[in-house]
Formats: sequence, C-alpha cells, structure tokens
Amino acid sequence: MNSAEEIARTEFPSLSRLVSMLRTGSSISLVRTLQYERLFETKFSGKLLDIGGGETSHYRKSLNCSSYESINISPSMKPTWIVDVQGAFPVPNGSFDNILFMNTFEHVFDTDKLFDEGTRVLRSGGVFVAATPFLFRVHGSPDDYFRPTASWWISSLRKNGYKDITVTPLLWGPFSTGAICSGLPGGFKGIRLLLAMLFDVLY
Repeated sequence: MNSAEEIARTEFPSLSRLVSMLRTGSSISLVRTLQYERLFETKFSGKLLDIGGGETSHYRKSLNCSSYESINISPSMKPTWIVDVQGAFPVPNGSFDNILFMNTFEHVFDTDKLFDEGTRVLRSGGVFVAATPFLFRVHGSPDDYFRPTASWWISSLRKNGYKDITVTPLLWGPFSTGAICSGLPGGFKGIRLLLAMLFDVLY
C-alpha cells in the first residue's frame, strides 16, 4: 500500500552542529537533542494533535504549527485532554491534519490500540510523525516496554495503511552511542559525553 518505504541516511556529526547544540545550553539528553533538532525543522500545516505531549513539554514552544492540541495521561503536562494510557481519544474521526508521538510508543503495551486511535483521528492523507529511543536506558513513564527497530516502524505503518514512509535513524556517532548505552557511570558525565561527541566528529 505504500508508494515509498525507506530508511533515510543519517546526517553526519559536524563541529558546527556540535557548537549549535552547546549554544542552546540545554540539559536534555543527546537523544532528545537529536530528536528536537529534526522536529523543529518540521512544519506542520493545519491542526496538530500531540499524543503524549502537552503545554509543559520541552518542545512545545518551538513547534512549527499554528494549531496545537494534546493528549496525555499526566495532568502535570497540561494536555488538552487527559486520557488513560489505553483509553479512546475523545476526538472525532479525521479531525486532525497531523499527529505527533514524541517518545510515546515505547511506554505503551498495546501499540495496536495506539495506532488504531491515532489513525482514526487523522484525516485521510494526513501526516504521522513519531520518535522513539532505541539504544537507550529503560525509563518508566510509568512503564517502558520495548525499543522498535526501523523494520518494526515500516511494517507497523504499512499495516495501518500509511504511505510514503520514511524512517530516519537519529544518532551522533559510535562513541557517543556507546557512552549513552553505558549510562556513563562515575563522575564528569557531561565532559565525557562531550569528548565522545568530539571523537565522533573526528571519526
């Protein structure tokens, strides 16, 4: 059913990108920094539903959209609607032009239900955007179930009728990936991660 299915080439690390990241002075993880770098380049035309987000999410103010609504299980995120993690969305069929899942799928056991609800509220021809960690520590919110591969994403999106599928691995390089997977036990974590990122630039 898909007219295009591909795994996009990952952008290489560079000194200019690293300097740009350092200028933001952000305390978020490298994984989220890479996700937000791509997210903020995305322009959402029409109505956007952020599933797993809310007004207090780190990325909310930087989203390139004119209409924003959200669903979350946590009141502290200040979503438009508070919904049980496996509950139905209180939204009519086909009412959004875009749906966004930022680090949501890994926290949901029944991903079929999540896909069904997301697809139901998305208009025909709408845009589905999602990001999930892969080589990253277990982090409950309130639970953490799995790490989907690119093959899982392509097969799952195909199964749900999506077209023009592109999966983009977001990583900096092997040294920083190894550092993230280890959890960087011990002191000076920030400096050691920065050194790993510099080695990736040189590599």
